[in-house]
Amino acid sequence: MTGALQQHIGVNAGNFVFVAIYISFVNSLLEEFFFRGFAFFTLKDQVGRTFAYLFSAGAFAVYHIAMMTSWFTLPLFLLLIASLFIAGLLFNWLNERNGNIYASWMVHLCANLAINTIGFILFDII
Repeated sequence: MTGALQQHIGVNAGNFVFVAIYISFVNSLLEEFFFRGFAFFTLKDQVGRTFAYLFSAGAFAVYHIAMMTSWFTLPLFLLLIASLFIAGLLFNWLNERNGNIYASWMVHLCANLAINTIGFILFDII
């Protein structure tokens, strides 16, 4: 995994702390703003709730494909994409319930922190 990160993306032990902070705090907020704040809420008002749920969650899952295609076997990769779709549905539900993107951002941020903790372990930072 660390070899793939270093070779394909340029992430290594020296810059991983900064990458992890960016991914956890900034990128998760940008994704929530776009996929939930813009796509979900706007589509829900314009074309309906069901389409907004499916499109936003689907776009969220598809967005992650490019960065993870070489990381996993095909069955595990498909499971991951399905899980991201389900997470997108959950994020939409949280936002619909609360009327804003903050709840899904907090869940997304915590999920990224958990994933990045694995990166810290793999890079022998912790």
